[in-house]
Amino acid sequence: MQDSKRFAAIDLGSNTFHFMAVESHHEPPYFNVLHKERHFVYLLGPNAKHFEADAIVRAVDSLEKFQELISKYDIPSVKTVATAAFRLSENYADFIEAVAPVFKHSITTISGEQEASYAFKGVQLMNHDFSDNNLIVDIGGGSVELIFFDKNGTYEVESLKMGITFLRHHFDPSDPIKEEEKIQMFGYFDNLLFDFWSSLPELPNMLIGMSGPFEIIEHMTSAKPSIYGNAYSSAEILKMSQQITSKTAEGRKNIELMPKERYDLSKESFLIIEYLLKKCKSINSVMVSPFGIKEGIVSEALNLV
Repeated sequence: MQDSKRFAAIDLGSNTFHFMAVESHHEPPYFNVLHKERHFVYLLGPNAKHFEADAIVRAVDSLEKFQELISKYDIPSVKTVATAAFRLSENYADFIEAVAPVFKHSITTISGEQEASYAFKGVQLMNHDFSDNNLIVDIGGGSVELIFFDKNGTYEVESLKMGITFLRHHFDPSDPIKEEEKIQMFGYFDNLLFDFWSSLPELPNMLIGMSGPFEIIEHMTSAKPSIYGNAYSSAEILKMSQQITSKTAEGRKNIELMPKERYDLSKESFLIIEYLLKKCKSINSVMVSPFGIKEGIVSEALNLV
């Protein structure tokens, strides 16, 4: 780390494409962000296994802009990962063919376990003493990654088909959601997660999340991202979930401090968080990490943890 290095991490999610260019640095978290940008592309439509033509156009436009940023900041090394939407897609080849003329770097489709590994490496960059039993949750459009870890290094990971866009198209819940629909959805989660809960040596005391719905929590509490993480009680988050899930899309849009680009899918996001907090009553606090998958990619590339 004595010589300064520049690197770009690109995370192609089901709903959002993220770009981050960094330069290595000698102090925690050991890199400076040169530029960070995200585009809402919403790749997963009603058919969760097929990219529609208009979604591919949005993706091409996004990656063309990322290519310009790579040139602008003179980035010699780039890592681009594609997540759940690309694992599900039946016409991934069409996407690659469309972006090839504008994006000159390879794209690697990663497994859910690899996705979880990057999220874990990102969280490890936080300046925090994780002495409890912890559960990291990375809520995406197509999948949700869960990572359990404790102070002794015990580590369990699961990647599940319960992302926010998948839930919307699979369950088509009312707006606002009805109680019987919530029970049905939570039952689906129970079945998916039975083996995961059974595998844990102990139940978690802290839930750690990044980006997506957890940005909503920071926005609605006027908290700035912190290298130490922003912490909330489970009761606070359950109250926020009730406020969000009990409203229509228009009602969510008008919630004070609700990010305009997040209100539409906030219902499904908070249903997942609500389920985890109600299922694991041992969780007494929720922490929002400023670091996620793209920071985990940076951490691996620069050998930070």
